Amino acid sequence: MTRSRLAIAVGLACLLGGCAQPASPEPLGQVEGEVKLDDQLLPEVTVTFLAEPVKGKTRASEAKSLTDAQGKYVLPSLVEGPEGAAGGVPVGWYRVIVEDTMAENSRKGMAPRFASRYTSASKTPFRYQVTAGHQKINLSLEKEPAAEPPPDNPDKADAKAKKEKAEKAERAKNDKAKHKAASDPARPAPGLTTTQP
Repeated sequence: MTRSRLAIAVGLACLLGGCAQPASPEPLGQVEGEVKLDDQLLPEVTVTFLAEPVKGKTRASEAKSLTDAQGKYVLPSLVEGPEGAAGGVPVGWYRVIVEDTMAENSRKGMAPRFASRYTSASKTPFRYQVTAGHQKINLSLEKEPAAEPPPDNPDKADAKAKKEKAEKAERAKNDKAKHKAASDPARPAPGLTTTQP
């Protein structure tokens, strides 16, 4: 049988019966943890692990989990493990975002319970490396910083700033005059008069 006929025969066999792919098990990690806000466990938030291929060869794109009433989450198995081994998520670097599911589902327009930076893939401070085997990754969140209230009357605030600036300039002028008078004994300091004996 010629090489070309052999190649065609092998191709037909793969097409009809299927060709077994060589086993290539990759390391998997099983991830769980808890989410806290000001040291209080936070229920009903969605934790999403987004793969960062730049920092590793992570195959999965994302893994999501919702915290329970005790603020705990467990990532689902995105990849099945080899026979007899646990599944999990591929090892590698991930950035983690957290979304307030309770606030999103609120019918009363509930405000998010934590800072908005945790919900953005580009702003989140959470970067973690998932390694092979079981591991706990706990997340500690902070509230949104309180915004400074605007002045009650912008014109009044501007006038006050100008007044303070003028008073500061006047004090500097008087200090300069006093210093000059002190260095010249023949000239009395401002506000002082001399009398002849």
